Amino acid sequence: MIEGDGMKKVGFLLVMVMVSVLAFSATTVYAGNIDTFGVGAKATALGGAFSARADDFSAMYYNPAGLVQIKKPEISLGASVIVPNLNQSVSYKNSQALPPPIGSSDKGSTSTNDESPILIAPAGGIVYPTTIAGRPVAFGIGSYVPFGLKLKWNSNPAANLGAYNAYKSWYSRFVYAAPTVSVALTKKLLVGFGLAFGKSRSGEIHDIYLSPEMQSYAILTHNPLTNYIGSYVRSDFKDHSNLSYNFGVIYKFTPRLQVGLTYRGKTKTKFSGPTDFIASDGKVLESVTGSTSINNPEQIQGGIYYKFTPRFSGEVDFTWTHWSSMKSYTVTWNKVPELLQMEGKTSETFIRNWKNTTQLRFGASYILSKKVTLRGGFYYDPTPVTNIGFDMPWPDANKMAISAGTGIKLSKHFNLDLAYQFSVTKGSRNLPMGASKNLNASYGSDALGENPQAAATGKGVINNAVATMTYQF
Repeated sequence: MIEGDGMKKVGFLLVMVMVSVLAFSATTVYAGNIDTFGVGAKATALGGAFSARADDFSAMYYNPAGLVQIKKPEISLGASVIVPNLNQSVSYKNSQALPPPIGSSDKGSTSTNDESPILIAPAGGIVYPTTIAGRPVAFGIGSYVPFGLKLKWNSNPAANLGAYNAYKSWYSRFVYAAPTVSVALTKKLLVGFGLAFGKSRSGEIHDIYLSPEMQSYAILTHNPLTNYIGSYVRSDFKDHSNLSYNFGVIYKFTPRLQVGLTYRGKTKTKFSGPTDFIASDGKVLESVTGSTSINNPEQIQGGIYYKFTPRFSGEVDFTWTHWSSMKSYTVTWNKVPELLQMEGKTSETFIRNWKNTTQLRFGASYILSKKVTLRGGFYYDPTPVTNIGFDMPWPDANKMAISAGTGIKLSKHFNLDLAYQFSVTKGSRNLPMGASKNLNASYGSDALGENPQAAATGKGVINNAVATMTYQF
């Protein structure tokens, strides 16, 4: 039973929950890549190796079972500030060998750096531990960005041929409420379960490629296709409500050794929204409504946490993601766009054929004093994106990250966690000419006999600074 002062605390925390959720909902909510760069400063500093430890609000994501390890009510608020610095080179060719009387050539190559904005990924939560029927129980509710991406490149094809595929793209999921419960079934066995109520957004902007021969034909015959010379396409799809769940277990073999295992369920999303075809002078040539379904895959994360000394501890984790479930997705329209009708298409299919991945994560912490804890971490993240499914909205590559951070006890009630993470691609991602069906299709049409082919290389670094403030009652 919860009564008296306990009920007052619950009421106060529920009010704070509403304030927190509303604040997060009004914030920019993009992370920096296909996968998360971390939820909360503590876990980020530890390289995301946190499924066996899971002893702050971010347990709602990393392992719900760990929430019951928190002994006093607390509220945490924070955010990640992510700064990408990427480079891409794109080249293409097609069978139209006429000299270019207008616009783009039938072949070319460019190299450019990204112009992406600073990305913000908020995270926070409230935890209320109590006792029910003699068992320790903890309730929590949180908000975070489990994954996301937002990239911007030069929109001029003369400087960036990748603009024909996408010069601006975004994909994110924002979990605005993650109610979670954790129970200590015994002194050694902890279990937890949580729901994640979210919303998602996806879109892109790209220039429309017309071969020199097609441009000449349109001009000479006064074909309506002339309107599309120098035009671009903008799509913005939203899924206003989706649901997933997390389940976790922690077992404490000894006071120094514990293991954790987490299952994060699939998220089914149904997107819909406008697609506008816009002329070079800003006039909307055509506007249609598109829809598609994309299922974000399930994950399994497990780890071993060991306390080597009273001051020094470490953890090693793996995270397996079922990316192979991403075969393809098809966009359908309330009205088939004019350009697709010319190719005899009634819908547009994007090939993915991604592959499953297993991340390796390591983290360590050292208690320097009663007020300061030092942390460090590392992880290796192989890309799920195969050559055939590669394109500018998903320019992923194998990457490694190192991280460092600290926990500072500011006062009896306030704790500040800070982290910095540096991610870098492992060499360059090299896409051979013609390997990606998605990229090829941006430089001509097989249906029109143009036989387009494209190649790309990419590399880069991403800087991620995270801060989390916690108030403990």
